[in-house]
Amino acid sequence: MSHTPTQDAAAQALAIGVLAERPGPAREVLDGVGRDGWLDTVDHLLRGRHINASAGERALDVREDVLDDRDATVLDVDDWVSAIADAAAEQLWSEREVEAVTRGALKVFNIERELREVGLLAADRRVWTHMAHDLSSAVYLVRAGLRSGVAERRFTAEVLAAARANAAVIFTDWRDFALSYASAQSCLFGGYPCDDVWDDAVAVVKELLDDPHSPWAGLAFPRPEQDA
Repeated sequence: MSHTPTQDAAAQALAIGVLAERPGPAREVLDGVGRDGWLDTVDHLLRGRHINASAGERALDVREDVLDDRDATVLDVDDWVSAIADAAAEQLWSEREVEAVTRGALKVFNIERELREVGLLAADRRVWTHMAHDLSSAVYLVRAGLRSGVAERRFTAEVLAAARANAAVIFTDWRDFALSYASAQSCLFGGYPCDDVWDDAVAVVKELLDDPHSPWAGLAFPRPEQDA
């Protein structure tokens, strides 16, 4: 018997934070946030300011601009590196920025290749943002704040609702969300696939997507309010 996935806003919001709850370098960073900086950190994560400043996300932004102009879904790595050089010249990036963003592009290229090899990413799909990392981290952090007495229930509810709404307009399903997070984990904390950071991220993603007892099992991914 088949079942229609449930559309429960509260469950969806909480499920967004499941990835950041798992042990790993991202969890360690979040647990190290001091009480004084807690509110600012949550706000930055909800707005994507943490991940948007990363080299990997900047590389993804460059690729999206090119693909939008070409109305395509795949970009050769050489064209990607060339596009980064063009963006750098136009926006007057420093040599250090160019090197970092180029390394970010090469890293994502290898991440996507590994994701395809393990059957998690279709040939005609790509990782186009790492925003899942910030959203999941925001949910984890606000829940931790509630448990420790830093956050009030009303504020916690507002953050959960905002994280859910942002996820709904950025991603299409749990798979998109999960692969965004896994790619970000590797870009932020790992070397080139495959290393321990990568192996752990892929293992968590597979578990959440395939395990019938996963928090995501039977739970529809959030949809924009106008489509709900």
